[in-house]
Amino acid sequence: MTALCITLYFLLQIGAYLLFKWGSSAPGLYWKGFIFGNILGISSTLIMIQIYKCMNANLATAVMMGGGFLLVQIVMTVVCRLTPGIFQISGSLLIFAGIIMMSIANK
Repeated sequence: MTALCITLYFLLQIGAYLLFKWGSSAPGLYWKGFIFGNILGISSTLIMIQIYKCMNANLATAVMMGGGFLLVQIVMTVVCRLTPGIFQISGSLLIFAGIIMMSIANK
């Protein structure tokens, strides 16, 4: 159940950020992107509360926030056709390493 909730959290976060990006693409889309993005964002926060019931709070925060950030970066890179620089890639690898270290330390 926890893995399903984490997956759903990631999908909602990615959707929220994509809607925010979409809303910023034209003045007429601003409020639509803002409202629908926040609906997904608030929904993901409700799921985060459920995950905190099942996992250590430190590990849950590392996995959800760090993992969500990394997945959003990957999706935005693909969708917006961006080319990340060496420092952006290095920073993302360090975040991934931090998630792994938190997971190992929690066992």
